[in-house]
Parts: sequence; C-alpha cells; structure tokens
Amino acid sequence: MPRGWPLCGWSWCLLCLLLPPPAWADDNQVAAEASGVIAEIRFEGNDTTKEVVLRQELTVAPGDPVSRERIEESRQAIMNLGLFKRVRARVEPLGEAPGEGDQIVVFDVSEKWYVLPLPKFDQDADGDYAYGFELTWENFLGYNQRLELLHETTERDDGNKEVKREFAYDIPRIPRTDLGLSLFLRRTDSTPLIEDAVLGDGVYDLQRDSFGWTASRWLTRSGPSRGWRGSVGNDIFKDNYEYQQGVEGLVIDRKIVETWLGAAYHAVYEHPWHREGYEYGWTFAVSSHEFGSDDGYQRLDLFHRGYSHPVFWGNDNLNTQVRLGYGRGYDDEVHAYSIGSSKTLRGYERQPDLRGDVLALVNLEYLKPILGYRSLRGALFADIGNVYDTDAVDLTELEVGGGLGLRWKIRALVRTDLRVDIAWGRDQEDYEIYVGTKQAF
Repeated sequence: MPRGWPLCGWSWCLLCLLLPPPAWADDNQVAAEASGVIAEIRFEGNDTTKEVVLRQELTVAPGDPVSRERIEESRQAIMNLGLFKRVRARVEPLGEAPGEGDQIVVFDVSEKWYVLPLPKFDQDADGDYAYGFELTWENFLGYNQRLELLHETTERDDGNKEVKREFAYDIPRIPRTDLGLSLFLRRTDSTPLIEDAVLGDGVYDLQRDSFGWTASRWLTRSGPSRGWRGSVGNDIFKDNYEYQQGVEGLVIDRKIVETWLGAAYHAVYEHPWHREGYEYGWTFAVSSHEFGSDDGYQRLDLFHRGYSHPVFWGNDNLNTQVRLGYGRGYDDEVHAYSIGSSKTLRGYERQPDLRGDVLALVNLEYLKPILGYRSLRGALFADIGNVYDTDAVDLTELEVGGGLGLRWKIRALVRTDLRVDIAWGRDQEDYEIYVGTKQAF
C-alpha cells in the first residue's frame, strides 16, 4: 500500500479544482525606452502591500537618469518578493513631451491571495488518521510578514493520540532596516508506550514544548533583498513525562537548548513559472550543559541549491540541491540527522538505520511543461545520499530513490506549488506517495 500522503492532501486537491486553470502568457514587462531623469516613482495595484515594502527593493530613485536596465532590475526585485502574480514597469512623461525631460516610473503589480484557511484530514495505510485546521496569512498587514497557526490531532492505530498546536511568525525584512526576525511556539501532547526489553513497558503522558527565534541581517540595507545575510538563533525543546501505568522510571524529563549562527548568499530570481539562480550557505549549532541543556553537541551544515533555466531547453528546468552535515557529541539514542521523507530521500520511510551523525545528500529534479502549460509540469527526480556514524563514513554506500511527479504552480497563492510525487527506493518493498504544497527544495 502506498504511504506518505500529507494531512492536507485531499483538501488541497479539492481547493485546486476551484482555482482558475493554468495561464499561458508571461505578462511581466518593462515599457519602451525613455530618456531624461526620474522625477517620481509610483506604485499601482498594491491595495494590501505597503509602499515601504516595495520601495526598499528598488535600485532606482528620484533624481537618477532613466535606465531601462536598472528599472528592470527593480521590477525583478519586487517580483522576487513572491507576493505578486505579475509586475509591470512603465515610464511616463511628467510634462507634455513624451520620452524627454523629467519622467515618472510606475510599477504596476497584481497581488496574490494572501489569507488561506485550510481544513486538514488524512488517513494512511497503517490505520492512522489525522484532522485539524491550518491558517496561513502571507503578507500579514501588508508588510510581507507571515503568520501561521496550526491545530492538528492524530489518532494512531495503537491507540496513542497526539495533539499538536503551533504558532509561527516571520519577518523577512523589517521595513526601513536591514534586519529580519522570526519565532515559533509549538506544543505536542501524546501518550506514548515506552518499551524496555529488560524492565518491561510503561505508558506515559508526554508534553513536548518547543520555542525558537531567529534574528538576521542583510549586508545591504537598501536595494533588493539578495546577497549575503547573516543569522543567529536559539531553540529550546522540553520533554515532560508523567507516569500513567505499567513500569515506572523508564524515561526522564529532557531539555535541549541549542544556539546557532550562520550565513547564506541568496541570488534566486522568481519568475511567473519558475525559479532561476542559486543560493548557498552554512550553519553551526552548539548545545552545551553550560547553557542549561541536558545534552552537549556541535553540528555543522552546508548547502547549495541551484535553479537552472537554459534558453535552449525552452521552459524546462533543472534544479539541484547538495547538503553536507557533520555532528559530534550526540548520544546513541539521538542523532544529528535522519533521512527518508518527501524533502530528503524520497522512496524511503524514516527508519532507525537511516539515522546518523554525518550526512551526504544530493537531490535532482528535472521539470518539463505538460502540453505547453508552463504552470503544470511533469517532474523526474532522483535523491542520492546516506547518513553515517562519525567513525564509519563510506561514501560508496549510498541509498538511491527516484520517481515521477507533477508540479502545479498556483499563481494566485504565495509560494504555493501543488506537488504530487510517487517514489521508489532501492531495495524497498513498496513505493511512497507524497502530496505537498511546497517545492521539495
């Protein structure tokens, strides 16, 4: 039986039937050439988005000479925010003589649908079913900020019930500054069965609380939100157990305090139907008893993502991701990395032998429009990699998964691509089906 359907899979399929069909035309553009000096910059169509969000992405300003290249760079920077279905730019004369003297630059945007409430329901092949509600509010209050709320209940076949509540808020860039901020709160309540081959089994109530924040800074205060960005953050995870029945003393409360810092270079360009460019970076995380953590470990992560759109391929895309990671100080029960999911190694379930403290992973995706519809694409993908113990790294021992999929870019919604994948893993007995609303990477 196939596995891996996400909790909101059927809800998204129903939603997409109600949305408009894929469009054909690419209506982003910059108007014809003009000369003179920019006297004023105006915005049209931004009924929700605040003007300050748009202005801080510009590379032109009043008093600059009119330059088609720089106007196009500014238009693309606004498009890269991901908030608009299309962005147009045009130059209009301030006086009566067209194309000469002082000019007005107008950026005309078409806004997306920013508020998305979504019921969630699913049942998998193992007999587990889940239900709940998710609210995503993109471009919150018009400032390109994101608010997410989630309430989800999972009823497992073994009788365990899990209830998860989550709040997340993200500010990619605080207006008129080069700073960003994000935070999340999460609580999960469950009643797991703790098994011990020697002492026996026991049932406990588990309350798992998580909290984290991230502060970031762009190295360029004005102009497009791209280039180098530095980040620092802190995450706290607490597990509190309360004995219910069976054998007592099988588990103890646990607290993890993790502090991390990193840097990334971002040069990805958003187009109506595809992404183009690249990004890469690193993150170093540390957990220490001195910070109040029950564990002490260090972890280094490196990544590179590329999105290619060669002209000679028409509207095809080749997307790649490389991830490398190394962890030290983890105990035998907790590892730095786990693979086997829709975003790591497709075709594999998460399982104990796919956990380790060293990670090597490559993801490849080739996307091609179906019957000329650029918003609807077929996907051919392969995932290659493995996890290892720190003293047993062998890059010749690799797991390989691959398969076929569909991608539907829903232009009316922010950063939403309906994704359906069917994947096979080498030496795996069954295939996996994944449905999601975001790209794999």
